[in-house]
Amino acid sequence: FFLMIRRPPRSTLFPSRRSSDLESFQDSVSINSDDFTFDAGLNFTYESKPDDELSRPLDAPADFNGTSAYGNWLAGKEALRSRYYDKAEIKFKAALDKEQTFLPAITELANLYFRKGDYESARTFGLKGLAIDTYDPAANFVYGLANSKLNRFNDARDGFDIAALSASHRSAAHTELAKLYYVQGNMQRALDFSLRATETNTSNIEALKLSALIYRSQNNVNEAAALLNKISEINPLNQFIQTE
Repeated sequence: FFLMIRRPPRSTLFPSRRSSDLESFQDSVSINSDDFTFDAGLNFTYESKPDDELSRPLDAPADFNGTSAYGNWLAGKEALRSRYYDKAEIKFKAALDKEQTFLPAITELANLYFRKGDYESARTFGLKGLAIDTYDPAANFVYGLANSKLNRFNDARDGFDIAALSASHRSAAHTELAKLYYVQGNMQRALDFSLRATETNTSNIEALKLSALIYRSQNNVNEAAALLNKISEINPLNQFIQTE
């Protein structure tokens, strides 16, 4: 069993270093069994169980068409997971070259444009997605995000309202609706939606923070403190706790 670790040089004075500044070394450990568990800390555990093999396939089918609309979209998703955003954009556009109405690629491009800060393009692609499937949760959510940045309150609310119909986007959509109402000065509606967001996802820190902020502004100290304690349980290092 071999272990490879990269560590800073002994002379390093600062805890944060580039990977190129790190020294590499390897060590070996003798183990007299084929069945063992290695706990490296930081929630990383390696288990060796030769008789416990998985059935998950490692290779794509021979007849899978990687140049199809779906194939390009899938390659774009893989690039997105690795944070190769430029490559992902190329693949999503290639998918649309194959099929102009391929909704998953349209939605992903809308998300990429939103990430870039190109909110008009994000809204445009969101509209294209809604023209194909008006109830698609991902398309509605990114449409809402883009409109919120463009100060189009009614359109943003419309997108988030429909996105909230889907369990996959409900908590996030309710959080964004709470933010919209908070900016509009409607504290009660903002609180209603932030609390709804935590019903779907009890660990939604953004919604918990907004609820605590509203409770504090209403002089409801006990409720605010309870939510701050909840945030502390989820993320003890969250700076919002110290700020509040």
